[in-house]
Amino acid sequence: MKLRTVGNNYETYLQMCEIALQHLKNTYHDLTMLDIQDFFFCSAQYDQIKVESAVKYLYELAKELSTFMKQPELMLEAISKLDSDTLHLLREQYRNTEKINLINSTFAHRNI
Repeated sequence: MKLRTVGNNYETYLQMCEIALQHLKNTYHDLTMLDIQDFFFCSAQYDQIKVESAVKYLYELAKELSTFMKQPELMLEAISKLDSDTLHLLREQYRNTEKINLINSTFAHRNI
């Protein structure tokens, strides 16, 4: 993905690495920035890692969505725990989309 200049791309890459490091350091205390950079490099270079990562991600997402379908209140709880920046980005992303308008319409008709 090409964002802008080489400098801007590198700055974005470093920010991604810092976020990943902060997130994973709670579980893996000895993790370093070099480990994160190695992970991103390998994830982008080797097809087996790409496929295994994608399958694991999709499997976990499918499990979560299945749980939400069975217990919608858990989805509402998960949404309520999102930080305000994420909620704002999601609201803007889905504003005025046909699917969201259909959901809003269906929800409104059920509550009339």
